[in-house]
Amino acid sequence: MFSVHGIPDTLISDNGPPFNGDDYARYLKALGIQAKFSTPYWPQGNATVERFMRPLGKALKTATLEGRPWKQELNRFLLQYRTTPHCTTGVPPSELLFNRVIKGKLAVINSKKIVNRHKEARDNEKTRQERNREYANQRRNTRKSDLQVGDYVLVRQEKKNKLTANFNHKPYKVIKKTGSEMLAQSKDGHIVKRNVSHFKRINKPREEDTDDEGFDYEENSQNNQPSISNENNVAPRRSSRIRRPPNRYGHEYPSNLIN
Repeated sequence: MFSVHGIPDTLISDNGPPFNGDDYARYLKALGIQAKFSTPYWPQGNATVERFMRPLGKALKTATLEGRPWKQELNRFLLQYRTTPHCTTGVPPSELLFNRVIKGKLAVINSKKIVNRHKEARDNEKTRQERNREYANQRRNTRKSDLQVGDYVLVRQEKKNKLTANFNHKPYKVIKKTGSEMLAQSKDGHIVKRNVSHFKRINKPREEDTDDEGFDYEENSQNNQPSISNENNVAPRRSSRIRRPPNRYGHEYPSNLIN
């Protein structure tokens, strides 16, 4: 792919094991490519790829069930997909890439010269994305998050069974916020990257729970004052009332006779 289209400046991928290895990092560094990763546990952050995988997986599954060669069906699917006008841009992907009409299985009635349609595709994409964003926000009752850098939060965890809590009890501190993506760090130095909807704000944990070098805590005057200790070591006062044996059925029985 790089030999045909050139070396890109940025390569976006998910957080799968193949993209977290040392070989992958050295390869990108040798080519001068900057690696970017999508937000974990948030498929909407990589919506373009995730949406394309739906029809692709359906085509491969259909070919397997019908006993047809999946490689041949894959090439046929890609040809049809690239020569069909996209529902968002209104322009076939092949025309945007090669600036010419790619012949498919459907006959071309009127052959015309293709002009640069990138501006048309960008305008259509912007209009459609705004419409889809408003629809999704209204359907999900989306609200603007007020989490800021320095807030203490809990991180949503994966459900293992019915008794698993929605959020992990370990507190984190927000150290960076970029759009809807946030980075939070725990007191032991563990950093997580999640969408803002995966965090829940909490009050500042107690000093004995958060006194660690991993956080930069704000000291106040009350915390700097020495604690007052009880120098006399007086034992706690106990009740001095007289204990009487229980009165059962109108008769008093000694407690040592009652089992």
